[in-house]
Amino acid sequence: MKILKYFPPIYQMIIWPICRLLLNYFCYLKISGVENLKDIKSGIILASNHTTGLDPVIIRSALPWWGFHKATYAVSLTKENYHTFWGRIFFGGWFFKIAGGWPAYRKTGDYNKTFVHHIELLNNKRAVIIFPEGRRNWTGEKIKAKPGISHLAEITQAPILPILIEGQRGINLWRFFTRQHKISIYFGQPIKIEDILNNININQNEDKYTFVAEKILEIIFSLNKEKKEL
Repeated sequence: MKILKYFPPIYQMIIWPICRLLLNYFCYLKISGVENLKDIKSGIILASNHTTGLDPVIIRSALPWWGFHKATYAVSLTKENYHTFWGRIFFGGWFFKIAGGWPAYRKTGDYNKTFVHHIELLNNKRAVIIFPEGRRNWTGEKIKAKPGISHLAEITQAPILPILIEGQRGINLWRFFTRQHKISIYFGQPIKIEDILNNININQNEDKYTFVAEKILEIIFSLNKEKKEL
């Protein structure tokens, strides 16, 4: 299984020009905030809103072809969590791992075990995509963030890059190839978990990790306001 971790850089760098060209032409891809990546060398958590299965592809395609991000590894479910045959074959199989989708293990009672792959990747200076919402948000309405991102950031001390994607909701093959979507992606400024903790007061009845995850999600969605002010 470990050997599969060496394939995503090769696979993603090969398909990057194709994905970038398709998104530019069919979805009018607009990228903002790339300058916020310039001082990042390696080992970062890419935290984004999540609407479609295309989101990890959009994120990687919006990043430069070469650099610390030449491969991104997305936090995904194990194959047992997919309810269809093709879901278990594709999303939980070896091809998904080669593409960069690596599973988190639920209900372990230990986040070191839940994120065993992603901790190793971040410690090895890789870029990991995680969605604080914990699942696809089909409606776009605000949902409660999951604490996993806070634990992962604390364990690895990796900086967090907030990312906002807009315009992809409801996309399918027909809508994609008929150019019915205009997708925008904005990269915010990197933040550290301690920066959030140092600037907030947490009620003793609140879970620290959920509270921090909520703050990260707020930062992600606030990028929409920042983008409009540019």
